[in-house]
Amino acid sequence: MPDDARGQMVVVAYLDKRRDKGYVRDFRPFGEGFTLVPAEGGGRGPGRFIDFKSCKAIYFVRSLEGNKDFRENKLQLPSVTRQGRKLEVVFHDGERIIGITEGFLPGRPGFTFFPPDPGSNNLEIFVVTANVEMVRILGSGKDGTDVLYRPDRDRGVFVPEKRLEAVQRVLKGEPLEKV
Repeated sequence: MPDDARGQMVVVAYLDKRRDKGYVRDFRPFGEGFTLVPAEGGGRGPGRFIDFKSCKAIYFVRSLEGNKDFRENKLQLPSVTRQGRKLEVVFHDGERIIGITEGFLPGRPGFTFFPPDPGSNNLEIFVVTANVEMVRILGSGKDGTDVLYRPDRDRGVFVPEKRLEAVQRVLKGEPLEKV
């Protein structure tokens, strides 16, 4: 992540399609949010708290200006990629991107995702797990098939209480296919 005295440069994509540019100083991926200092004013000042619940993703960028003429490859991985899981993320607004993650776990607030295009202004993207339509983990099934995770449908599947309930149902004799 790029970092200077002002903090890390980010573009925040909200669920309502707004975008804010600025600097973040206290980003904690397992927290509830972060403080964004707007780009106006040179990234100086107190900033304001941004709750992850209102965000689609937080883009850690090379520059806040970007390059409007650059056409980013969002849907094809290069032949040589970094280590990690290959996955596709589909957002509720229809945006799709393929990339690499080193730590996607459905129960966490989000995960860091590395875009496929090395020329992209996006160095890495923090995706808010609850606010995606679908995450497809490419080739991670036992037979090499893709594994899908849909937060809207799968919500609660990975919560410890639900796992315990499922085990108890199987131990009482309920068929595994039904559970």
